[in-house]
Amino acid sequence: MKSNVLKLMLTLVTVLLTSHLSAYGYDFMSDGLCYNILSENDRTVMVTYYDRWKNEDYVSGELVIPPKVIYDSKTYKVVSIGGGAFEDCSGLTSVTIPNSVTSIGSYAFYDCDGLTSVTIGNSVTAIDERAFYDCSGLTSVTIPNSVTEIGSSAFSGCSGLTSVTIGNSVTEIGSSAFENCESLTTVTIPNSVTSIGREAFYNCSGLITVTIPNSVTSIGSRAFYYCYGLTSVYCKATVPPTANNVPFGNSTIKGTLYVPTGCKDAYEAVDPWRNFWNIEEMDYSGVDSAIADEEAMHVSVENGMINVSGISDFDCVTVYDAQGRAVYTGTEHQIANLAPGLYIVKAGSATAKIRL
Repeated sequence: MKSNVLKLMLTLVTVLLTSHLSAYGYDFMSDGLCYNILSENDRTVMVTYYDRWKNEDYVSGELVIPPKVIYDSKTYKVVSIGGGAFEDCSGLTSVTIPNSVTSIGSYAFYDCDGLTSVTIGNSVTAIDERAFYDCSGLTSVTIPNSVTEIGSSAFSGCSGLTSVTIGNSVTEIGSSAFENCESLTTVTIPNSVTSIGREAFYNCSGLITVTIPNSVTSIGSRAFYYCYGLTSVYCKATVPPTANNVPFGNSTIKGTLYVPTGCKDAYEAVDPWRNFWNIEEMDYSGVDSAIADEEAMHVSVENGMINVSGISDFDCVTVYDAQGRAVYTGTEHQIANLAPGLYIVKAGSATAKIRL
């Protein structure tokens, strides 16, 4: 009997110790921050949480994460902010992340509602799911060119966010990435993005305009749903992106969809684009001059070919489509086999815009 009681007591003590230790996730502390050693060989560490249950008192005010830290007479490089590292730190007002950091873990700044600004280092390649979830005090975010992926719900619930600059290496905007960012008014998605996730901008009720680049091939369901103020959608793709299950709400499709010149028929033929009440063509070429200096170059269309005259036989001619892609480069002055559409012709310093 005594043996059984002793075993039970030992078991309870073990459980209590284990649960207590599991609340702490660090190998050492330095200058008020907790760290886990990732690699002794590489001398790398990750910033981590203090206590899962008392993390709100971990840090407050302005936080500057150092690029390096010393422990046990060894210098370690800070390369990551761990999952849940600063979760619930409501007193945190600003964060400076060094260029040594390459990843920001899931829930890293979850529910830091006092956070108003973040400078994200140029080495960060991934912002994981819910990294800044519910940071309602955050007003602006600049995502550097090093970032390739914005995780699901990464900035969801950032109701004070008014502007977002997305770096030109991001290829995917995760599901619900900016859901419920009610103060966001405009979004320009860079040319690197190929997919916009499900409910990515769901309930961004302050959103007025959105620009979708020609690189986007797919848009997830309800990506821009409940965006009541969204009245102008600029879609630069010559081929309408595939879209799953009603990406736009009723108020949006009553607005205007602006598509590349010559592409209106394609958009009017497929869902969800044909649901827009107004579809207008727009020149996205970025070239303002419609006619070249005739003393330098003259461009005309004959029998479905572009004819270039007024330049030397050896001058190189480059023809770009409406999306800025080079479709011909060479010294020929009669360019054939091009599809109907808008083209920009360049030779030396002369530029002309022409329609086949």
